[in-house]
Amino acid sequence: KELSDAEKAEIGTILAKFLRQMHSIESQGDKDEEVGINLAKYERSLGIIKDYVDEKTFARLVELKPRYQQLIQAKPFCTTHGDLNAGNIMIGDDNKLSGIIDFGNMEYYIPEIEFVHMYFFDRTIYDVMVAGYGRAIDEREVVLLELVVNVRHFKNIVKFDDKREHCLDNINKLLSLYADKNVDKCANIGIC
Repeated sequence: KELSDAEKAEIGTILAKFLRQMHSIESQGDKDEEVGINLAKYERSLGIIKDYVDEKTFARLVELKPRYQQLIQAKPFCTTHGDLNAGNIMIGDDNKLSGIIDFGNMEYYIPEIEFVHMYFFDRTIYDVMVAGYGRAIDEREVVLLELVVNVRHFKNIVKFDDKREHCLDNINKLLSLYADKNVDKCANIGIC
C-alpha cells in the first residue's frame, strides 16, 4: 500500500510504543550463554558462506566478528520480537497498524534487532520508531546487525540460486554501507 508520511509516522509511533512495552517484559536469560550461541551461529554461517565469496569479502566478514561480539556484549538483552519487518506488520483498510504477527523468532537478544528491517524498509517509519523508542539507536549498529542477519540467513537459502545471489549482493552492499558509516573506525579493522 502507498502510505502518506503522516500514516507512516503514526505506524512508527505505535511500533515504538510496542517495542518499549515488549522490551520491558521481565525475562530470565543467561546473557553470556546467548552471546556465545549467537557468535557460534555467526561462525557456522561463515563456514558455509566461505565457498561463495572471494577471499577479500570473506576476510572482511571474519574481521567483523569481534565487532559483533563487542556490540552484543555491550548491550542489554531483553525479550525481542526478532523479526519485525513489513511482512509481519498488518495494515488495515484504513491505513492504520492493525496488528503485529509472527512471534516465532522471539528471543532474548539486544533491542537493536527490532530496528534492522525497518531501517531498510522505510526511513520515515524507522526514524519515528527511533525517536519514540526513548533510547538512542546507532545506525552503524543497525547496519552491522543487518549484515549479521544476512550472513546467518545464508545457510537457509544457499541451495536456491536466485535467493543465494540476492543475499550475496546484500552482503556486499552492507559491507560497503557499514564501511561508509564507519570511515573513522573501519580502517582499523580492515574492511575499508
